Amino acid sequence: MSRFADAYEEGRRLGTGEASSFPEPVGAFLRQYHGREFGSGVYRVHDSASVAVFGSVLEMFPVWTGRVVPFGFDWLGRQFAFEPAAEQVLLFEPGTAEVLEIPGGFAAFHEEVLLDEPEAALAASFFEEWVTTAGKPPAWGSCAGYQVPLFLGGADTVANLEEIDLDVYWSLTAQIAQGVAGG
Repeated sequence: MSRFADAYEEGRRLGTGEASSFPEPVGAFLRQYHGREFGSGVYRVHDSASVAVFGSVLEMFPVWTGRVVPFGFDWLGRQFAFEPAAEQVLLFEPGTAEVLEIPGGFAAFHEEVLLDEPEAALAASFFEEWVTTAGKPPAWGSCAGYQVPLFLGGADTVANLEEIDLDVYWSLTAQIAQGVAGG
């Protein structure tokens, strides 16, 4: 992952703990980058504490239980996971309550998608707008979450975002999405 490492340098390690045992190629990546943030916080690699939020992700998307390996998240709280059976990266999106397939495999996600398509992968200009407005990126363990989720008609604007604990955001959004789906 030399292109990724060169582009993002060695991100600041903000997370704690050690990388757990994960299947390859995720395991090697996590051993090297766990708990680091890149691009001033636009992209972050899970550590042993932040990966626990994935339990709330699976509440919203239970069909993926046991099928994916979480490895990272972005400033909007969106979760990235690797599906070994299909050798693909998935984006779990709380604001729209959707799971999106990202073209290419795990290495291509880091070596190409993040670097060549930062807008599509990380909403990079929206991140810059948030940082300008909020004065800083969300803290580690937090995200800029939608006050009114997009799947409920919320606006895709900085004015509809607030800094919120990552796990709280996913838990609340999962409950709302389940309520909408059941109602």
